[in-house]
Amino acid sequence: MSASDSHENSLATTASPNSNPSDRGELPEGWVVVESMDIDAQGIARRPDGKVVFIEGALPFEVVSTSVHRKKNNWEAGVVTAIHRESSQRVRPGCPHFGLHAGACGGCKMQHLHETAQVAVKQRVLEDNLWHLGKVKPETMLRPITATARACRCAMCTKKARY
Repeated sequence: MSASDSHENSLATTASPNSNPSDRGELPEGWVVVESMDIDAQGIARRPDGKVVFIEGALPFEVVSTSVHRKKNNWEAGVVTAIHRESSQRVRPGCPHFGLHAGACGGCKMQHLHETAQVAVKQRVLEDNLWHLGKVKPETMLRPITATARACRCAMCTKKARY
């Protein structure tokens, strides 16, 4: 699946807030409200004209500014340049190498999102993909399997631990 296919197939993952300030034109130019998150840990927002924007580093319910690095007819991709209203689900990543910079941790891309919210996003993506890709709707859903918190096991952290 190409990056553009991934973007087009992952539009809805978590519920958006009932009151979206961008719907009423209350936000300054260039600011967007992040409505949800995709499986690649990108926030999903809509510009006032309806164009979808995938934003690295943004979490659901945040108000952010972005720097766009890719534009298509129906969507754009960019990175957070400023967080104007932070999500209550934002946490400090456990890995010191986590981030968007060169040489960043190659592990979990959702380390800046609270663990229970990560599970909810992944559950929603699973349900959406079952329906949109396979036209399958489960009769019942089992409770998600979760693990206890543990130390980071990314290549950068395990390499340091060996020395």
